Amino acid sequence: MLSLGNLGDEKRDYLLRDLPYHLIEAGMWLKLAEVFAESEFVLARAKKFSFAAIHADSAAACQSTLLTPEWAAAFELWERFLRWRIERLRPVPEAYAGEVVNEFLPGAPEPLATALAPLRDRFLASSLFHLKKVFGPPALGAGHVGTVYGAAFSPDGRFMVLGSDDWIVKLWDTQQGRLLAECVGHRGAVRSVAYSPDGRLIASGSDDHTLKVWDAATGKLMADCLGHDGFVTAVAFSPDSRIAASGAATVKVWEAETGRLIADCGGFEAAVDALAFSSDGRLVAAGSRDKAVRVWEARSGRLLSEFPGADTVHDVCFLSGSHLVLSGNYDRSVKISDGETGAQVAACAKTRESIKCVAASPDGQLV
Repeated sequence: MLSLGNLGDEKRDYLLRDLPYHLIEAGMWLKLAEVFAESEFVLARAKKFSFAAIHADSAAACQSTLLTPEWAAAFELWERFLRWRIERLRPVPEAYAGEVVNEFLPGAPEPLATALAPLRDRFLASSLFHLKKVFGPPALGAGHVGTVYGAAFSPDGRFMVLGSDDWIVKLWDTQQGRLLAECVGHRGAVRSVAYSPDGRLIASGSDDHTLKVWDAATGKLMADCLGHDGFVTAVAFSPDSRIAASGAATVKVWEAETGRLIADCGGFEAAVDALAFSSDGRLVAAGSRDKAVRVWEARSGRLLSEFPGADTVHDVCFLSGSHLVLSGNYDRSVKISDGETGAQVAACAKTRESIKCVAASPDGQLV
C-alpha cells in the first residue's frame, strides 16, 4: 500500500501533486490504476486540490500516446465514470470508495477491474454501511466538471475556449455546441484563456504557475512557458501573437510558438489581475491589487509609466489606435490615462459598485 503517514510535508505535497503525472509520462498504467485504488492517497489529493484533480488524472491518461488499446478502453470508461460523479464527490470525497465499488467495479473492464480490486476488498471489510445507488445519469458527457474561470472567442466567432478548475481547457464549436478538443496538462485550476489574433493558437494560465500554448485546431500542446512565481491569473495576445501573462506580482512576455521569454516586467507589490496590449503591440499595460497601473515596452520590458488606479485595478484596456489606457477600479471609478507618460486624460463619473471589467469601442469613442 502507498502510505503518506511517514512522509514529511514537502515530500507528501510533492507526491500528491506530481505522482500521477509521472506515472502517466512513463506509461506505467498498472501503477497508475493502483494509485486510484489507494483511497488514502485519492482522498488526500482531493482535499488538497479538490476532487477535480482526480478527474484530471484520468483525462490526462486518456490523452497519452503510450496507451495500449486495452488500457485506452479502460481509462475511457473510468474518465466518464468520474466525470459524472465529481459534483457529488467534490463536497464529500469520503464517498469515493463506495461509488467505485457500487457503480464502477460491477462492470469494470480489465485490466482496471483487477487493479481496483484491493479497494473493493478494503471497503467491504470496513465497518461502513453500504448503500447502492440505483438511478442517475449515464456515464457520458462533455462539459466541464468544475467552475469555469476563463472564456474567449476565436477572432471569427466560430469557436470558443473555456478554462476551468477541473484543470482542463476545452475547445468548442459555437455553431453546433460540439466539443472539438480537450487540452490536458495543467496541474491546477485554469484561471485565464485567450485566442491569438490569427486564431491559430490558444493560451491558458493556471494555478500551477504555468502558461501553456495550444494548437487551436487540435488541442496539441505547442509550448510550456515556465518561470512564473504564482497563479497565472491573466493572459493576453499581442497583434503579432506574443503573449503577456501575469504570475503573482510579475508580468512576463513570451514568444507564443516557442515559449521563449522575451521580457520580464516586475515592480508590483501585489497580484496582477489585468493585462492588455496596445493595438500596435508596442506597449503592454497591467493592473494590480497594489492599486497601480504600469505600462512597459513589450519587447524590452522597459517601464514607461506608473500611475495610481485609486484602488485595486480589476481591468485595463487600450483605446484602439492609441496609447491611452482605460482602467476599471475597485473604488467605482473609470480612468483614462496616457500609457507613455502616465498623465490622466479623463475620469468617468463613479458607478454604484466597483468596476470589474472595461472595454472600448473599435473607434475609441465609447468606453
